[in-house]
Amino acid sequence: MSVSLRSSQYNLYIPLQKESLLIQGVYGSFDVVENGLAQLLQQNKLEEISRLYDKGIFNRLIQRGYITGKSQEEEFAFLDKLCERLLEKSKKNISISFVITYNCNFRCEYCCERFIQNKGKAVLRRTITTEIVDAVFSQIEEFNASGKRVDSITLFGGEPLLPQNESIIRYICKKARLLEISIFCVSNGFFLKEYVSLFKEYGVEKVQITLDGDRSEHNKRRFLASGHGTYDTIIDSITYALSEGIHISLRANINKKNINQIKRLIDLYAEYKWTESEYFSGSMSIVGVEHVERVFVT
Repeated sequence: MSVSLRSSQYNLYIPLQKESLLIQGVYGSFDVVENGLAQLLQQNKLEEISRLYDKGIFNRLIQRGYITGKSQEEEFAFLDKLCERLLEKSKKNISISFVITYNCNFRCEYCCERFIQNKGKAVLRRTITTEIVDAVFSQIEEFNASGKRVDSITLFGGEPLLPQNESIIRYICKKARLLEISIFCVSNGFFLKEYVSLFKEYGVEKVQITLDGDRSEHNKRRFLASGHGTYDTIIDSITYALSEGIHISLRANINKKNINQIKRLIDLYAEYKWTESEYFSGSMSIVGVEHVERVFVT
């Protein structure tokens, strides 16, 4: 083991129960490891890690960015340069989101748009019009002419992939394809199967779907307006989409109620063989931070 190696200063360590969640702030990696390994990594005891654990584990910690050969100054310089490049890109590249509708077939317990659902059916029935879409694309062409580049469009909601939205989704995808703009979709995934052929036709780049735990936990948090669970449909939608070459970015919303589901979720990704697909990626986000922080205190 090289003496120049050390634990990255941008590692985050979140205790669960018998295990810990590692998060790498620069590379975006996250892994669940046993508490002993997390403690040794946090204390920068790499010699002990090398002695007590399999070489493959040590190499994986390096590959995932938790162990680095850069000095503190070099690591900071790398992050600084990365941020500078991202900022420079953001000045020239523009991303646009279309809120297709505020209507949604789910009633998730932590939904940030819950207040809109209380405004009545008249608001929820509204769908973006072709006139609005045309106006946005006219602006996109002006941006392109001025040297700025709209490089992505996000389909958002509410739930954008409701069956009644198919024609307007197709309209947007067709116009985006003509301008070679990539399309990203944020969906609950319930009706994704019905949109797979459309997405393949127009090259929709990626779909973000949320899974918050195993069947029991997910169905407590992400259920239909009727109260019925959505887990089995979501699992089926993800598996089918991956088999058809649709990129799935799977998200988990974590708070104090499901924090102990993190390891279970990672196991589920493997059980359903999603991790074997080149089209699969996963991430986790904290919701209700004021509650979660109490859980993380050691």
